[in-house]
Amino acid sequence: MLKIREKYSDGLFFHKFNSGLQSFYAQDWDHAKQCFQGILDDCLDDGPSKYFLSQIEKFNGKPPPNFKGYGIA
Repeated sequence: MLKIREKYSDGLFFHKFNSGLQSFYAQDWDHAKQCFQGILDDCLDDGPSKYFLSQIEKFNGKPPPNFKGYGIA
């Protein structure tokens, strides 16, 4: 577990992810995209960042009018 979490342990990942997540919920998708793309650009294969980026891209960077900030599984 320590080896797996090593690349996340500097604190920068969690700060950047949290900032992106808060921006996503606040419908500031430009900033959210920068955060999530930055995580992936840092060579971190992060599934949640990929998911949120896919949602942003799916709607061409603009939250839909009925945006609730969560999805249905």
